[in-house]
Amino acid sequence: MIINVTTGTGFLGAISYIHKEHEKDFSQEKKPKILEENMIFGTVPEQAYLMRSIAIRNAKSSRPVLHLSISFHQEEIISEETRDLIFDKILEELGATRDNNQFIIAQHFDAAHEHYHILLNKVGFDRSNINTSYIVNKCQVIADKIEKEVDLRRTTGRTIIYDPNSPKGFRYTTPEERNKKEIFLDKSIGVRNVKTFLKKTIDSLMQQTFNVTELLHKLEETGIDCRANFSQDGILKGISFKYNNQSYKGTQIGLKSKEIENFYVRKNQDLVVEKTTSKDFTKLENISEKSEKEIYEETKIELTKTIRKLEKALYGYKNATQKVADKIIVGEIKIDALIKNLEDANFKINNQTSFYEGFSFDTTILIRWMERNIVSMEKQKKEHEQKILEYNNLMNQPRKETSFLIFFGNKRKIKSENEELDLKKRMAIIPKLDISGIGSEIHIQQEINFEIRRYRDKLHDIEKKERIRIAQEEELKLKQEAEKPLSKTHVDKYQTHREKFVNSEDYKTNFLKYYEHESILKDLYWLDKRFSNLETEHDKIEFLKLNFGLNDNEAFYLSERFFELDPKVNLIKKQIINSLPDRLIRDVENDYKINKGMR
Repeated sequence: MIINVTTGTGFLGAISYIHKEHEKDFSQEKKPKILEENMIFGTVPEQAYLMRSIAIRNAKSSRPVLHLSISFHQEEIISEETRDLIFDKILEELGATRDNNQFIIAQHFDAAHEHYHILLNKVGFDRSNINTSYIVNKCQVIADKIEKEVDLRRTTGRTIIYDPNSPKGFRYTTPEERNKKEIFLDKSIGVRNVKTFLKKTIDSLMQQTFNVTELLHKLEETGIDCRANFSQDGILKGISFKYNNQSYKGTQIGLKSKEIENFYVRKNQDLVVEKTTSKDFTKLENISEKSEKEIYEETKIELTKTIRKLEKALYGYKNATQKVADKIIVGEIKIDALIKNLEDANFKINNQTSFYEGFSFDTTILIRWMERNIVSMEKQKKEHEQKILEYNNLMNQPRKETSFLIFFGNKRKIKSENEELDLKKRMAIIPKLDISGIGSEIHIQQEINFEIRRYRDKLHDIEKKERIRIAQEEELKLKQEAEKPLSKTHVDKYQTHREKFVNSEDYKTNFLKYYEHESILKDLYWLDKRFSNLETEHDKIEFLKLNFGLNDNEAFYLSERFFELDPKVNLIKKQIINSLPDRLIRDVENDYKINKGMR
């Protein structure tokens, strides 16, 4: 983890950057995600005004804007809970609190690695000012401390690190430590044994399971903590393991997430199979009696039908499980009632295996998915209730009263506290229950997606082979046509045409009309074959200029487009052939010219 930090004077510009207002053509995927806005609300100018109204209450704070950029390694797998814990620790180490300081936390998506921004008002409601002396070094120590406490991937090369044994709580690193090339500090006793144990255990459990969800459940039973990161399509993007207080990424123990995905794809190739489409498309009946084109067309039709059925099943499954998720959101927590909703949506639920739209899958996957959603929903409701309680306590908190018996200094303090309380009440927003993380089940969607990709790959392969077959047929036909022996009639006709039009002013425009016969086809094939032996562009241009009297523009134009089926290109080709001195009769002389041109 790396924390970059700057201080400044302008809230408006900093908040505008957090919201990426300066980006005009920003895609939806790259728009920032605001994770938390503490004690501020409204538009960007309104947020800047609220922060400034607090900052001016401490005249000693000349640079009240504190901007932190937190970056994690692009292979780091961090859950939302861990991420929020990290932000809380950063604020705590800086001396900021949610009750006293205004801040914005946002996630940006304009870089390959995961990174976040915290914009903090250094001046608190109590007029205190966060000390930012040596803030760069302080952030290095904070990052190093959090990496150790939260068990993140260690970052090397720091000039100063956290040291609980030092009276100051930190120490400067030695040159050897700064130049250390290991990314992970995993040289403690027993690491190799733990790695071996993890590798053997996971390999064994993968043989016993059929998907990543089952693997995670088995690992949990074994006492191995596993963190998996999935894409929106349910594809495994990253995985890490923790055992005996030692954490490793999958790559460290020889188990990349992509390899795990491919393992289950191969293992489950026949797991999600439609009953009515068990036909092997590579072994069609009566194959010997059908042409290659007929086989291709029939196979393409079958594959296309299967892909459409899989896509329809994927769409229906996603919508059906989303409806169940919606039931959980509105308070339905009984598994039997949720299963009844699935059955109403055309699911056929058995004890072990379930069916939907003709596809089979493990019933326990659905049960576990519903149980996880129920737990998550109840947790979010409890958090919302706590926020409501805090909001009500704040709104019901009375203002302190003053009397003439209180000293003047205490009156000013009470007045200031009442003003701060009024400001907090004005800024407070009634908490809303914003449910997140509860949606349609993705694991079966992932399996169906695997099948769709597998059939699409098959379709792509046969289309590619068909294109190659057609090209080979055309090339063979052209070659056979070009290699046909020329009769004396053809040669005489060729010579007659040449004598008639070689000195004609309009022979270029009439060339195609008068030379549409087999000799031209053979000449072009011969010329293409000779020309393809030349390697560099310069050799091709010089070859054309030297042997056929073309100018620079004509030679360059033809060399760039020689093998294109373009009328202008063919016209220049035939113009070249027309300039050959009776090649059909005097081949030896032309071979000499070609070889001389190639040199």
